[in-house]
Amino acid sequence: MTQPARRLAAQALDTIHSTPLSGSGADKVGQIEWYLANRGYCIVDDFVEVSRAPIIPTGAKLYGRHYGISGLKLSDASTSHEVLRAGTNSRIKNLILDGNLATREATGAFAPGAADPHGYVFGLLFQNISGAKAKDCIYQDVGCTAQSVTDSLPNGGGSFMSLTAAATADMTGNVVKRFKGTAPKAGFHHRIFSPFLGNGFVSSAFNDNTIHFATDNWIAECEGVDGLKNAIELVGPFTRNNKVMHTRIVDYNGQGGIEADFGAHFNWFFGNKLHFTPSFQTTISFAGFNQNRSNGTDGSRTFGNRFERCDVEMLGYLDGAFNFSALSEAGQSSNAEFIACHLIGPSITSSFNRNAGATGVVAYYLQDASIGKNRNTMIRDGRAYNPDRLVKVVGTQGADLIVVKDTHGFCRGAVYEVAAGVTVDALHLAGDSYPQTITGSLSTGSGTITTTTTDASVRTQTSASTPI
Repeated sequence: MTQPARRLAAQALDTIHSTPLSGSGADKVGQIEWYLANRGYCIVDDFVEVSRAPIIPTGAKLYGRHYGISGLKLSDASTSHEVLRAGTNSRIKNLILDGNLATREATGAFAPGAADPHGYVFGLLFQNISGAKAKDCIYQDVGCTAQSVTDSLPNGGGSFMSLTAAATADMTGNVVKRFKGTAPKAGFHHRIFSPFLGNGFVSSAFNDNTIHFATDNWIAECEGVDGLKNAIELVGPFTRNNKVMHTRIVDYNGQGGIEADFGAHFNWFFGNKLHFTPSFQTTISFAGFNQNRSNGTDGSRTFGNRFERCDVEMLGYLDGAFNFSALSEAGQSSNAEFIACHLIGPSITSSFNRNAGATGVVAYYLQDASIGKNRNTMIRDGRAYNPDRLVKVVGTQGADLIVVKDTHGFCRGAVYEVAAGVTVDALHLAGDSYPQTITGSLSTGSGTITTTTTDASVRTQTSASTPI
């Protein structure tokens, strides 16, 4: 290597340290952005403080030298809602992203009575950009303030891909891979967002009056512990054709696990797991993998999302006064596919406390809203061990078609329940299905199933003493 080449290589490897460099103070945001803008990338050597989120320019790279050691931490006085902001085609790797939420909520800008008592912070923000890739990062002390929770405004978490009204193009090709974090105050471990308030799927959602999509973005191989609302949420009628793959969320205490909501459509959820140990407790209804509601207009109907090989494990003794549904479709949504999804429920002998009149553990839970029926729900190649119900339908509008094909279920209660006042137009039991119950009753509830079609290959068993 020539002398000029060696000199250039040495410059490119200059690092950012926590100890002040010549002419610099504790805040490293200016230094980091200078290296990114002038050299194209920057390496963070250890754990450094920033007063605001560094903004990575197009095509630049920000790496941590040591996984689990190198990283960024927002200062106590910071008002930022993210620790780091990605740029188009940027690369991010090996960083701890520390939102410093505890201190900022106690004495900083997010404190009660301060300028932003509903403060929140994400580890990494992608906003109206494409082609950015981030991997092997750890997020910590992120989420939202207690005041946000009190006022039903949970937010913050690991990563946030946000398509806003200011977008001038699709937000596509962004990747979050192998992120890890324990985040008890997080509204979401990961979120992909497009505008969902107003009139639904209309061009006026964007300032340029042109429809844009959050599409073909990936969340993959991520792990998370704890949280407040949704583990992972894909939300908005312009959020489509994204992929959430091989993620694992443990002991989540929010309202929902992994969800497509408010018009999100044609997204693929593959190989994800929700795992609950005996320490898991909650006092609210919980939905594991679910497709949920519209904005009240057919233009923002949530539809066509595919959940494949997504499993829920409930191990050991679980104690909580709530409903638990492994897979669900709710509101004015349609054409959900649940394929090869498994529920491993609590032990057949475990007690399980329920809200008054609640069912307990349901494998597939369909809940409509007053704005329209559930439509064309496909359940295929599933297994459910020890739920209280295999399929339950509640609400006021009912469902037009539920297909249960090649699905086995060993139930502690009745296999099917259709609640009072609900009509299911057609229930089709097909293929190699084997519903079992220890109660002697395959169905319950005073609702109506207008037509039940059962293939000759379907087997049923009542009063079984052992699981399939």
